[in-house]
Amino acid sequence: MAEELSTHLGVDIEYNSPSLLNFFLEKRKQKLPGMLILVMIMLHYLPRFQREPETAEWVERLLNRPARIFEQFIKNNMDLLSE
Repeated sequence: MAEELSTHLGVDIEYNSPSLLNFFLEKRKQKLPGMLILVMIMLHYLPRFQREPETAEWVERLLNRPARIFEQFIKNNMDLLSE
């Protein structure tokens, strides 16, 4: 996503994923419970090891239009994204 935004907006956008340890320590500083942090880690990191899911048909039914790819979202919202 950062690469797509950089390309279309002409701005260098970089995403740096924190290490698991740094994430855990930062959240502990924020006084979040350890078990909640572990759940957050699992919800964030486990999907990275699965294949990208196909867009389900319910997306079209919910939106009442075909789903859009991220590039199209950027193009449709250039004025808002470039502020």
